[in-house]
Amino acid sequence: NFNVQVNLPVTGTYIFEVNNPQGSAVINVPLYVGDIVPLLPDFFDLSTAELDPMPLKNLIAARNTMLSLINSDRATMNLGPVTLSNDINAIAQAHTEDMLAHNFFGHVNPSGESPDDRRKKAGITIPIRENLGKASSLELIEAGLMRSPIHREALIDPTMTHVGIGIVKNAEGYYLVTQNFAGTALTSQDITTLEQTIAEAGNNARLSSGLTSLEQDSTLKSITKTWSARMAQEGFFGTTDPQGVSIINTARQAGITSALQIYIVEASSSSQLTDSLLSQDSLLETARQKIGVGIGMNATGDLLMTVIYTP
Repeated sequence: NFNVQVNLPVTGTYIFEVNNPQGSAVINVPLYVGDIVPLLPDFFDLSTAELDPMPLKNLIAARNTMLSLINSDRATMNLGPVTLSNDINAIAQAHTEDMLAHNFFGHVNPSGESPDDRRKKAGITIPIRENLGKASSLELIEAGLMRSPIHREALIDPTMTHVGIGIVKNAEGYYLVTQNFAGTALTSQDITTLEQTIAEAGNNARLSSGLTSLEQDSTLKSITKTWSARMAQEGFFGTTDPQGVSIINTARQAGITSALQIYIVEASSSSQLTDSLLSQDSLLETARQKIGVGIGMNATGDLLMTVIYTP
């Protein structure tokens, strides 16, 4: 049993969803706020399954149909289209065929590989967002994904520019679909902008809590940026490098004599880095006065962030 309390101040229809660890929705129900008249039966009630057990005849045509559905939904949100990527198509198709062959439905395969593991294994250096669907038609799959908040978020993510689509049909006639979305590779300027954006997000959180902003110290920024770049290039993670040199000693050599609070995290997306910073108790400590944020990106596209706070 569980209770959920959410403030929904805007009149309209919301979707409440709970997903299991495999990413499938176990609860997906509409919530009506205000003078909204529920439309019953809904889309899925009216769409009875008409299964065709014949194998998929034309993968390219089916893939283009799904791409058109995706871009149509993006267009309704005034977003640009995504384009097909052959490399991402390959990992999406391989995962979909794996689900069919091994009779499972989930983001993690029987070998324990996640979407991130699969894209790294294929040599793709850009993080991906993965949607999975199963229904009697491609149209129903896309409608179901758009009804699911977490999958809808990936579909209408404005930073996504490419997609890979995998499609198979099982013996009953159900389509299984994998959608893998990706953006463009981050440039060095993008990373610099991201560092600033994350630091500003931290200061906004402090201001919202009645605290003063943290000064973005140039020396701390140089130390964290260099340390993160070294972790990315040299393949280590932590406050001490393979030669035994610590970031604390590095800071002391740079003239930082005050107490240090150091936080290091690895993530596959910029949003995960931001969320990680905002979850730190150190961010909201009144004794903190200065901050340095540095980010590096390794050969597989993972982001490594170093944060230092000082009084």
